Amino acid sequence: MDIDRKIQQANEQLKKKGTRVVIYRRGNKLWLRGTLPPKPHINKNEDYSQYASLGRNAIASDKGILYAVTKAHLLTAQLLAGTFNWDEWIDLDKVAPTRIEARRVGDWCNEYEKDYWQKVKRTPEREVNWNKDHGLVFSKLPQDEQLTIEVLLEYIQTTEPDSRSRKRACDYCYKLAEFAGLEGREQIRS
Repeated sequence: MDIDRKIQQANEQLKKKGTRVVIYRRGNKLWLRGTLPPKPHINKNEDYSQYASLGRNAIASDKGILYAVTKAHLLTAQLLAGTFNWDEWIDLDKVAPTRIEARRVGDWCNEYEKDYWQKVKRTPEREVNWNKDHGLVFSKLPQDEQLTIEVLLEYIQTTEPDSRSRKRACDYCYKLAEFAGLEGREQIRS
């Protein structure tokens, strides 16, 4: 049985037990996703759908799924008890200033592409589609800058308003921002 099917089964069991999160795979890593309180540095008052990091132990494997299930129960218990704290769940690889290299646009684009081809069968036609859609947008982004919403919005604003290129830029920048877990990505939709 493939790993995505095992994740789906684990999520069905979590749902039956009333957990508030599901296991989500990004590339070869597992995350938890659910409606959670705003992170401390985010200016929001309401809970909203977010990812919680499971750290380096959460590899997409049988053992990683067992680990993720345990953490899903723990997170749910913390939410119910009112003891949930983002300090235990934020992926420090993404937010620590000493790891800025891992947050560059080019690195995220490469990681996104690897993840994409793990989910989609690679055929010559699909490669052509990738190159004229995702690839076209990603190639125009500043590869050596840190990936932020501002960088994506700056690129989007260089495209002609109400055009096919603007729509393409918005669609694929949003997907990249979602993949990277960037806060404030809703701005791209507007």
